Amino acid sequence: MTRTILTNQPPSRRTVIKGGIAASSVALAGVSATVPAQAADREIRLGFVGPVTGTFAELGTAMRDGAQVAVDAINAGGGVKVGDKTYTITMVIGDEEATPERALAATRRLIDVEGVTGILGYANSTNLLATMPLLQDSRIPMIDTSGRADSIPRLIAEKKMDYLFQLSPVNNDFVGLHGDIIKHYGKADRVGILAFNTDFAREYTVQADKLWPEMIPGVKIEKYFVEVNKMDLQPELLQIRRFKPQFLWVLLTGPQSYQFVDQFHSSGMIKTMLVLGDSIYGSDLFRSKNGNKVDYHMANAITQKKPVTALTIPFYDAFSKKVGFNPPYYAVQTYDGMIMMLEGLTRMAAISGDVKNDRTALRDALVSIDAQKPVIGARGSLAFSSLETGRRVPVTPVVTQYQPDNVTDVAWPLAQAGKFLDPRS
Repeated sequence: MTRTILTNQPPSRRTVIKGGIAASSVALAGVSATVPAQAADREIRLGFVGPVTGTFAELGTAMRDGAQVAVDAINAGGGVKVGDKTYTITMVIGDEEATPERALAATRRLIDVEGVTGILGYANSTNLLATMPLLQDSRIPMIDTSGRADSIPRLIAEKKMDYLFQLSPVNNDFVGLHGDIIKHYGKADRVGILAFNTDFAREYTVQADKLWPEMIPGVKIEKYFVEVNKMDLQPELLQIRRFKPQFLWVLLTGPQSYQFVDQFHSSGMIKTMLVLGDSIYGSDLFRSKNGNKVDYHMANAITQKKPVTALTIPFYDAFSKKVGFNPPYYAVQTYDGMIMMLEGLTRMAAISGDVKNDRTALRDALVSIDAQKPVIGARGSLAFSSLETGRRVPVTPVVTQYQPDNVTDVAWPLAQAGKFLDPRS
């Protein structure tokens, strides 16, 4: 069951498409295998915050749908069992749009008006960073499934934000990996970074500036920052053409991603450099909209449609049936975040009916998902680290390459890599 709350907008009337993972598949993730297929005693409300409208709607709706697949599956099996009672799950959606103010308003509504027991999501690091004090002060458990700024787990650790959990990988998980890719495939002495002027992208470039010259002696790095509402990238592309990097790292999302691809494709520069992208670049939907304009483009991923665990293929199939394309990595992460949230519920002794007490009990249950008692998700075994390390979930990123004729192949790690195509003449 889903109810959407769009801040300052009427509720969405979008029909929720039924069909998801079989209840037995969800049970493999540790979500109660003994739930009877009968009416639940009552409802547990969980919140999702993401940009389901506006500039980053493609990102936010995929995250929402990833979480909804897990909710649909557990409800189809009769609900989630907490103590001796079973409950249906209702996911209430708050729209963060593209601003910290909207994210704060959506979060406050979920906490104070909707009375949710826990919250997951958040696509934009800047928005989450602005919302973290509210979440902690409200003592509501939150799982970040998409924010990539290193400052998120660092603040969790430094300020002892013990109600906040970090499932999404952060910059530190990727910068060294990208340096290895540039060194191996790029053979580069010049690297360009085209990025949003955001916390996440700024943090990334600071780390890249320090680390990549150590990995690739003599490499020169140029950065080009753009605001999120800037659609004409021709000035930046002209600077890139003059710099002539062998490798271009693109940290854009939303409509700007499509603008970049159109303008970059028209420039013909794909023949002179390798391109690595993030966010929606890893989406099948993005590929289907751009056709051969993104051939040879590499993109971050978490897993592909292969049996990483017993849940991977069922999740991919259920998500594809629901929305018409395979899940991008941020949808996989948000599905796994909901699996962890549901597992936390099963580890509670009971639902007391006092929302403050139940939030604390869910927080304690999430803490128990550790290396000794992990949960299985679509991307592998999932466990939170200690508060002192930011409540992190380890991840092994994958990088894929888009190739002609709608072929996608692994480019990294090398142990999994297939045939790599180099477009440079």
